[in-house]
Amino acid sequence: MRGLRTACGVIAVIGAVLAVALVIALAGVKVVGLETYPELSSRLEPEYPAGSLLYAKEADAAQLEPGDVIAFMDGPDQVSSGRIAQVVADSAEPSVLRFQLEGDGQSLVHYRNVLGKVQFGIPVLGFVAAFVCAPVGIFLCILLAVALILSQILLPRGGARKRGKFERA
Repeated sequence: MRGLRTACGVIAVIGAVLAVALVIALAGVKVVGLETYPELSSRLEPEYPAGSLLYAKEADAAQLEPGDVIAFMDGPDQVSSGRIAQVVADSAEPSVLRFQLEGDGQSLVHYRNVLGKVQFGIPVLGFVAAFVCAPVGIFLCILLAVALILSQILLPRGGARKRGKFERA
């Protein structure tokens, strides 16, 4: 039983360190003005492989140019990303910018829908972020934390000694 308790303790410490690192990677970057967006498609490969977590910073639309990768609203609750192929002035109102993205079937993105310019990405972390932010991921993380805490409370401590008494042989 002592080995099981030790193993659970080691797993708990590793889990706590990973949890803190994940919180910093997902939310802590907001302190420096970055937002995170998981890129689950392969649209931005090879620079950002599928499953990357993209870090974007708010940018002035007038400063964006072809080749920049942007995160944008692609619907009421849908964030997408893409590489700018061309900056286009609106035909009805030339002061309004739209961004033509690379790839098939990409429509023009209005400058108001741009959330930010991608600064960098971390491969695989996008899959992790998408999982832990989904209801099943949240449930499993809470379940794992409770199980590890209960294992430390309920498993007997090994090597208990009587304290305060000295036995002579």
